[in-house]
Amino acid sequence: MIWNGEKISERINLYNSDDQLSAYLYNILHGNKIIGYVIVDPKTDKVVEYALGQSPYSDYLSEYIKAKSDKFNNKKITLLYDGPSNYGVAAGDEKSKSKEIFDFTYDSSVKLSVDTSKDAKIY
Repeated sequence: MIWNGEKISERINLYNSDDQLSAYLYNILHGNKIIGYVIVDPKTDKVVEYALGQSPYSDYLSEYIKAKSDKFNNKKITLLYDGPSNYGVAAGDEKSKSKEIFDFTYDSSVKLSVDTSKDAKIY
């Protein structure tokens, strides 16, 4: 109900740790501001997760990449989703064909100061 009349972003593909398409992420927009997100199963088109505010990919991920910039320099970044609340990112090296997987929302070595409630307002 609170998203009635809001815009939906372009689809963002999410992959599992085996490089298979696992979900679609859609941001809910009020103007240019992300106010919520929906994650959809690509096989059934059913919503598997949704919330107010920015998704971890829009919010925590950018802060995580800044904090761990040495791990992501000159790497291909793939967004990972292995089911509800299992968010990650793979940093791949094109030359060596290797990749490193990070479960960025549970990495306690990085302290993030992201206020997720700042964007969760009802318009």
